[in-house]
Amino acid sequence: MLKRFQDFQAYRKQGKQIILLFCLDLFILLLALISSLIPMRYSQLFTVGFLLLDIFCLMYTLVFSKRNSSIIKNLEESFLHNNYGTSVNKIKRFHKLMEENLFEYHFQPIIHARTGDIYAYEALMRTNTEVIGMQPVEILDLAAKENRLYDIEKYTFYNTLKIMKDNSNTFQTRKLFINSVSSHQLFDEDFNLLYQKYGSLFKDIVIEITEATLLNDDGIKLLHKRLQKTNFQLALDDYGAGYSNASILLTSNPNFVKIDHSLIHNINVDSKKQHLVSNLVNFANHNQIKIIAEGIESYEELEYVISIGVDYIQGFYTAKPNPIIIDTISEDLLAKIRELNYKHFCDTSELMIV
Repeated sequence: MLKRFQDFQAYRKQGKQIILLFCLDLFILLLALISSLIPMRYSQLFTVGFLLLDIFCLMYTLVFSKRNSSIIKNLEESFLHNNYGTSVNKIKRFHKLMEENLFEYHFQPIIHARTGDIYAYEALMRTNTEVIGMQPVEILDLAAKENRLYDIEKYTFYNTLKIMKDNSNTFQTRKLFINSVSSHQLFDEDFNLLYQKYGSLFKDIVIEITEATLLNDDGIKLLHKRLQKTNFQLALDDYGAGYSNASILLTSNPNFVKIDHSLIHNINVDSKKQHLVSNLVNFANHNQIKIIAEGIESYEELEYVISIGVDYIQGFYTAKPNPIIIDTISEDLLAKIRELNYKHFCDTSELMIV
């Protein structure tokens, strides 16, 4: 892919020929001017000849420019559609996003399943609809194709930690979950600079990794080395969405496991999902791992995950991602969470008495 793109870029350099033709045109015009100023035999004839040649060169340049600009534009559109599945305009918007760091972030609360308090926020990448108008999956796809995932990782950490610092009154002791492209961890130099600038915040950040960006053994060692040095925590995201989650769980040794929404959706009526998630909660309880149920979209799902003892909940039902960092959930939802906990506690107590 990269080689084909480089070849295409080389072909685009044909546009330089247009510049050279304009330079030649100016040079001939300069010769005509010189011949008109220097008194010599046939100077007028030379001047007229140069002017005619200049006019011919200028006309050829204009025709060449118009013809090739159309060819280049068509080739560009064709190349991008065939190899990137996108348009020139989208590529330009992506480059503008990267060059000017125009990333925005929405924050979705992660709620304590027992108290209903906001425990943390997850920072979710967004862009301005009018200026960039690209979805996170589109950005990551183009970044992978243009070898810019490392830049995404760097921007994400610097941007979100700055927001966290600027909103310290809201965050207080709450944590910030940051999605990491863990296969492109920051180089030591960049990581050390980040720590020097925001080191005081590291104890309250949680780095999310996924199976899609699975680390090799060296990568996992580096991640845990930095974890021990800076006291951030680790979350395994999208658990249940892939095929080798058990291996990742044992290898990465996370502080949190976020159960993918595909396992949470309709869990209240799906016995297979109930069995899988209940086993995971039981495993986590015996291994000092906190469970976060993602993608809660209904009261029934909320009720079930609370009943089996998940630690935290996250989803559109509890709170949608918002550019404004909210300080509390609605009173109605807070009351429902506390009521469900009271109900579950009473049911459990009755069973223990019996």
